[in-house]
Amino acid sequence: MRSHVSQEEVAGYSAVMNSLVERSKDLFTATERDLIRRELGMRFGQLPSPADGLFLRTWRGGPQSGQPKLPLTVQSMLERGCVEVRMDGRWPRACFTKAGLAALRELARDRRQLDPVRYAHVRQELGLETKTEANATGESAATMPMRPPAVPEWPDDDE
Repeated sequence: MRSHVSQEEVAGYSAVMNSLVERSKDLFTATERDLIRRELGMRFGQLPSPADGLFLRTWRGGPQSGQPKLPLTVQSMLERGCVEVRMDGRWPRACFTKAGLAALRELARDRRQLDPVRYAHVRQELGLETKTEANATGESAATMPMRPPAVPEWPDDDE
C-alpha cells in the first residue's frame, strides 16, 4: 500500500472533480437546484416523481385568470428548454423535457447536489440505481414504507 500520492495524481483528481462540479453547476442555477430539491422531496407523505413535473399555481383573478403562474426559476428553465408547461389535469405542471431529464440525471449523479439517500426515488426513476442498491446504501426512514407499530403483549388477568 502506497503512503505517498504524487502531485500529478492529486492534480488529475482535482481536475476531474472540478469539471464535475462545474458541469453540474452549469446545468441548473442555484435557485433552480433549490426548487428541484423542494419539489422532488417528500410532500404530504408521498415521494413525487420527476416524470410528473413540478407543481405550478394558477392565477385566480384578473386578465390571466386560470393561467399558470410561472416563477422566475421556472421561466429560466422554460427559456432554456429544460421544462415545458402542461395542463394535463386540473393543475398545471412544468414537466422536464428530454434535455431537462438529462440535466437532472447529471445533477443527481453529484452526491453533493442531490442527497442519494433522501432522493433515492429520483435516482431510481432516472436509472442511476436500482431499488436494491438504494436499500444497500442505507435508505432513509422517510423513503421506507410505513409499518404499523408493534403492540406490546399484556399479561392475562386470569393468571
